[in-house]
Amino acid sequence: MTNAPVVFLTDFGDSHYAGQMRGVVLGIAPGVPLYDLTHAISPQNIVEAAHVLGESVAAFPAGTVFVCVVDPGVGTVRRGVAFRKDGRFFVGPDNGIFTLVAAGGVGEAAAIENAAFFRQPVSPTFHGRDVFAAVAARIAAGTPLSELGPPAGALMALGLPTPAVKEGRIDGHGLYADRFGNLVTDVAAALCAGGAWTVLYRGRRLRGVKRTYADAAPGTLVALAGSSGRVEIAIRDGSAAARFRIKNPSRERVRFLKKMK
Repeated sequence: MTNAPVVFLTDFGDSHYAGQMRGVVLGIAPGVPLYDLTHAISPQNIVEAAHVLGESVAAFPAGTVFVCVVDPGVGTVRRGVAFRKDGRFFVGPDNGIFTLVAAGGVGEAAAIENAAFFRQPVSPTFHGRDVFAAVAARIAAGTPLSELGPPAGALMALGLPTPAVKEGRIDGHGLYADRFGNLVTDVAAALCAGGAWTVLYRGRRLRGVKRTYADAAPGTLVALAGSSGRVEIAIRDGSAAARFRIKNPSRERVRFLKKMK
């Protein structure tokens, strides 16, 4: 594999940190295609990053190298890892950010220990630039994972919430709010397919899970099946996160009740 695309996911926002990572890759592997998945993950929010990554990888071709840096433990004993899954490569801290993409097991995985592949000197607070971007560039240029360090073994997995499903009732949780202020939940839209469902959120009762935003009147609250395959709570032409002042999406609760015959 040579000049495979490198895709970045970080919580760096509109800052020069993301640009420095891109520069490191280009310095090691000139001409490698660079793409941003997003730099808008909420600061230090590993759970949000895990879900955004999990929802997005299938849109990229085999051979893509994802470098993922949401790393509140940077500079501590937490290790770096690189692994292959379904023909794609992933590089980043072993802090749970890969929980969803690594579910069910991965192919080859290495603990990143070989400093010969790092940018020197390594800053203890910017492994994204000096370790992970540099290693991603090496992988994109064809370096085998086995040269990065010893086998990684099992990766760290977050204890992510799952909806409680009972007959005629689903109790779900918020995962994250997207750029438009839509609250993405952990309830798969397929669970709510068919039947007459009532959605309860913040004391509001919503009739059914809609197909699109246009199924609601402008400015009104709507539950709909989002592009992620999960139910979202949204405001037509507005922001649910702003209206309800959502600060911590994981504390939000959504209940679904099905009218039983």
